[in-house]
Amino acid sequence: MFNIQFVIGASFIVFSALALFKALSGSPFSFVIPLATGMNFLMTVAVGYFLFNDRLSIASYIGFVLIMAGVFLISLNSQSQA
Repeated sequence: MFNIQFVIGASFIVFSALALFKALSGSPFSFVIPLATGMNFLMTVAVGYFLFNDRLSIASYIGFVLIMAGVFLISLNSQSQA
């Protein structure tokens, strides 16, 4: 349970939560949530790839691009309604 990869992963989760709380205290919810969702997803894929040597297939890359496009579209919709 106390291997270095677990500690680093848990640290990223705690840091992400603290950053989200700080961002929500100073910015509109409709701006922060799409941005935080995209960043969390991007960081999860990056940490998995570089730290845990997780290799992505073509389907994974396509799914990643579609999810990021969806987050981008949601953020555009949120900004136009704000």
